[in-house]
Amino acid sequence: PVGLAELGVWSLTTQEINVQLFRALTINEEEQGQYTIIALQHEPQKEAIVDNGAVFEPRETTLSTAGLDKVSHVNVQANGDGVALSFDYVVKHSAMVKYQIKLYKAGTFYKILDDLTSPNYKFTGLPDGEYTAEIRAKNEQGQLSEAVTKSFNISFVVSELTTVSKVFGILLQWKNPVFANPNSAIEIWTSTDNQFENARKLVSLSYPTSEY
Repeated sequence: PVGLAELGVWSLTTQEINVQLFRALTINEEEQGQYTIIALQHEPQKEAIVDNGAVFEPRETTLSTAGLDKVSHVNVQANGDGVALSFDYVVKHSAMVKYQIKLYKAGTFYKILDDLTSPNYKFTGLPDGEYTAEIRAKNEQGQLSEAVTKSFNISFVVSELTTVSKVFGILLQWKNPVFANPNSAIEIWTSTDNQFENARKLVSLSYPTSEY
């Protein structure tokens, strides 16, 4: 471009390339020279869509691609002492493909796993919270496919507690958290009032026991 200077800002629009516009919400420097940017995509058509009821037509940003398809069939499930993430990818033309997983916790960048050689990964030691995994395929040139996301929640909260009257007893039933550590214990405490400081532990059960 005419007048281009060092550290200048410029964009390119041709018959093959369209500019993508984003509004940066936060910019954090994770380490020297490495930044995490959270942004919203700006769509120039949005005013016409709102004012005139126009139909949104997604635009291709480039006709030149790395030939990388997105990963598919992303699945998350409890696995031993962690959370197993798996997905499918069909490799074309015997190409060498690796994978990149970016993990966000409560919408904030948490960690990145790069150059993975397997479409299976096990997270261990994750603290409680809401997580989103962003998965991409990566070729030998370092080009990335479009991202596919999968969200999951790690929590020790027991829910849906119900009571059933029995002869000389009460049956307790509950729903366990999906991704609790299998080495966890489920404790039942009792009290004659609604003050936990006055309660005493009745029993400790191994996970994933769901009734007592």
